[in-house]
Amino acid sequence: MIKSSEDANKYYNLVNQYVDEYVDKWKIKPTNLKNYLLGNKSRLVNFLERKGLKDVGNIDRVVLDVIEDRVAMHNDGVITFENFKLFES
Repeated sequence: MIKSSEDANKYYNLVNQYVDEYVDKWKIKPTNLKNYLLGNKSRLVNFLERKGLKDVGNIDRVVLDVIEDRVAMHNDGVITFENFKLFES
């Protein structure tokens, strides 16, 4: 169970890292990741088990928040500073 803001920050950071891996390393669009993980409960459970987060209460809400944020950023065309530097050169 996530009981404090420190716990929440820890789990948000972990889930952000895991989502970054899928989006950056494997080049999966955030919308496709959302459909894959959140469209099927068993896939979300498998993801949480692989990452060692299955027993954390309300972790599905954290995953939803992080993925929805990535989808919004992708839809708005937000790019990070590192990506901007690539486009500039």
